[in-house]
Amino acid sequence: MTIMTNTAGEVKNFLDKSPCVRRNMDIKLINISALARMIIKEKKLDITTMEAVISAIRRYKLDYHNPIFDKAYSVINITTAISTKSRLVCISLINETEFQNLLPKLFSIIKKKQRDVLRTILSDRYIELIVEEKNLDRIQTFFPGKYINKINRNLAEIKIDIHQTAHKIPGVIALIANELAINSVNIVEIIGSCTEILLYVEEKDLVKAHDVIHNFCQV
Repeated sequence: MTIMTNTAGEVKNFLDKSPCVRRNMDIKLINISALARMIIKEKKLDITTMEAVISAIRRYKLDYHNPIFDKAYSVINITTAISTKSRLVCISLINETEFQNLLPKLFSIIKKKQRDVLRTILSDRYIELIVEEKNLDRIQTFFPGKYINKINRNLAEIKIDIHQTAHKIPGVIALIANELAINSVNIVEIIGSCTEILLYVEEKDLVKAHDVIHNFCQV
């Protein structure tokens, strides 16, 4: 009985954290035996528990339902638009008072160029600037080298125009991030607001990431 209980718990834990798997179970795209083998491998269970795992999967589908991700998915389904930008770089700068005094001038320089990208991510130790590659030299000469921590090149931005209620609903970003993860796309940075989500991926993954999100959001 203990083995059966532990197995059911491991299955529940796996499926709770795998909304995309649950979604595919709901539309009958998952082979239960194949899923059981994957869970056994992932959770390092004894192969002799195969029947118990299959039983737990079937019980989960029938008896367990998490409405949180369903609500998040319904919001994702009313995404209005997806757009992309490529040839971006992320510049990590040391967050010091002397450096902060230079920021307003930088903003005025970049904003003078119509439609140029300038995103900022602020933490206690660093300020990250996401800009177009064509403006990299300008920023490097603008800031003393001692302030530049690192530069991450060859990035792309995916902008998702999301419904305005998304920021109040748990799981929206988790679902999108999970969908990209299972398609082997790494998210380098995320910036979110009430009406849009900005995802930054490696430029080589842009086409795949766009297609995954486009299909997932049903735009």
